[in-house]
Amino acid sequence: MVTGPFINASAVLVGGVLGALLSQRLPERIRTSMTSIFGLASLGIGILLVIKCANLPVMVLSTLVGTLPGEICNMEKGINTLVSKL
Repeated sequence: MVTGPFINASAVLVGGVLGALLSQRLPERIRTSMTSIFGLASLGIGILLVIKCANLPVMVLSTLVGTLPGEICNMEKGINTLVSKL
């Protein structure tokens, strides 16, 4: 049985719940710094993976095909509304 996806999903779920519970207890400057650090780390990882990517046109097309429906349907607003109700 493949356990990797289950471990990953569990880690994301636990991390999300802990982040939601503890985020209000952290000072604003730490929350801002953490966001910047994770953003820069993601950017660095993304740049490294793009350099290694052999099928760059497929990656760009996949990103466009995934982004367009979300933007057309304004999914971010719906998700934010749903989260604010929780």
